[in-house]
Amino acid sequence: MKHQPVIVIGGVTHKIKTPYEGASYADVLEMVCPHCGEELRVQGTGRRITSRDTYAASALCVACETVVGELRLKVDTLFGLEEDEAVFRLGVKIY
Repeated sequence: MKHQPVIVIGGVTHKIKTPYEGASYADVLEMVCPHCGEELRVQGTGRRITSRDTYAASALCVACETVVGELRLKVDTLFGLEEDEAVFRLGVKIY
């Protein structure tokens, strides 16, 4: 199952869209930055694990580099993200 990333701004969840594969930013649909007024495009910084199956990062406006919210991505995991990352660091492959 593929999960879509979202951004949480002021407790409200909004959809985001990556303009192309491998893009360094994502567009927040139909929103402008509350700080600079530009079309809201965000980049994540400070990735962290917030639950068994969810990554989060601070969302920076590309135009003014101000934190505007939190990016979240729920992923499928066998053992939980911390355990999956530990196994990955060891170089173990599970087929």
